[in-house]
Amino acid sequence: MTPALNLFFYTITVFGFCYAVGHSKISLRPREILSRRQPGIFLVELAECPACLGFWLGLILGIFFPSILSSFNGDLPNITIPIVLAFYTCGTGFLLGRLTGWIPE
Repeated sequence: MTPALNLFFYTITVFGFCYAVGHSKISLRPREILSRRQPGIFLVELAECPACLGFWLGLILGIFFPSILSSFNGDLPNITIPIVLAFYTCGTGFLLGRLTGWIPE
């Protein structure tokens, strides 16, 4: 597979995960239960924002799976991979959230 296709699949997969966790009916009940028990809970707000959840998800994936970016730049130091993935995933989550109407403004 080409690096561009890998990046495309990564982007769509991570956004799909963020959508399933933060906006779909699948996770509505757990989010409602958490928000009732702890009003204003940070985790619910984090999960409902595709850019926020994307940032942390990209950071975690970059830490545990640094080979995600290896096909793009073999010279990239391992310390920067989590940061690059975090900001990339945050940005694409925001853009796709705006395009799909999940983020209204």
